[in-house]
Amino acid sequence: MTRSWARRLAVAPVSIVLGLASPVTSYAQTADSPWQTVQAPPAQSPAALADVAARNARSAWAVGSEGSPSLPYIAHWNGRRWVKQPSLGWQGTLTEVTTAPGSTWAAGVDQSTGTAKLLRKIGSVWAGHDLPRGDDPTLRITGLSALPDGRLWLSATYGSPTLSMLAFFDGHTWTETPLPAECAARCAIQQIEARTAQDVWAVGAGVPPSPGVVAGIVLRWDGTTWTAGLSNGTDNVANLYDVHAVSADDVWAVGHKAVFSGPRPYLATIVLHYDGTSWQDAGAPAIVGSAVSLAAGGGGLWVSVQPSSPGLAGTTRYLRYESGTWTAVAGPATPDVDVLVTQAVAAVPGTSATWSVGYRTSTAAQTTVPHIELAGSL
Repeated sequence: MTRSWARRLAVAPVSIVLGLASPVTSYAQTADSPWQTVQAPPAQSPAALADVAARNARSAWAVGSEGSPSLPYIAHWNGRRWVKQPSLGWQGTLTEVTTAPGSTWAAGVDQSTGTAKLLRKIGSVWAGHDLPRGDDPTLRITGLSALPDGRLWLSATYGSPTLSMLAFFDGHTWTETPLPAECAARCAIQQIEARTAQDVWAVGAGVPPSPGVVAGIVLRWDGTTWTAGLSNGTDNVANLYDVHAVSADDVWAVGHKAVFSGPRPYLATIVLHYDGTSWQDAGAPAIVGSAVSLAAGGGGLWVSVQPSSPGLAGTTRYLRYESGTWTAVAGPATPDVDVLVTQAVAAVPGTSATWSVGYRTSTAAQTTVPHIELAGSL
């Protein structure tokens, strides 16, 4: 689940060599943070938001879970405030959300049956939707990406050992797409993004033939075939968690790698960039932890980070890329909070704004509740 100094796999068409700088321990002062906390709707503790998607300045969706046993939690931004949506009437969690003109989808797990759940918003109702391999109890949806033409791409894992599925819904039927040879043995796809119907990207981890090895992998769909654009990590352990395509020759991926130096191994963030020809280390600061989500907005790139060490108590952590420069940025200081985690970021089309969602925990209050932040202007 982590990235390593890359030694090319024989089957991979592209290989990169990545250097790791000293881990970052300082962030921009919280008083100067471009992020501001936005009130989340009430939720039963423990509660957390797992994903966010924005259509425009007046419409965004955030999903997660609340309570024990867990209940799905959906919040909608209406241009003025976040509003909690009515109960769905079943126990479980939501982990993915995507929106495009004409369609909004969410996915998670129904805990009463242990099966994957896919929902589509039709009018004011979140309706259940069929799934490819929907009768497989091991199926878990890891990514959703909706296109304006109504097409939905889905990434999922299933089986033991773990296999992956990449499929699209054309408005009528599901089509499972054959995976490339790099995923023939085993592949765990973590996320998918469709820029167009002929340009779709997926990232995760593949397991090459070498025992005990996990390699970060990037796949690209050209409208007919998936190809592997990157497969690295045969010396260490790597995983990629998110991908975003600004254009066909401007694609970003984030994740983490294992660093085997010093008294004991640790995880460090990685950010990779594709320029239309090859994947390269993007030169971002290395932070002890994982880069879990990214969004291009506000004239640059935001990467949400989950540090392995406590660091700044009561603040979220990000990497910012703007005008060719990387900066480690802390979110706004939040009093009386012991743990504050960002799990996903999403740019707001047509604005300079970016949403961030996650959760915060207060030991004193004995609560874990949803947390929402906003950078830029809507």
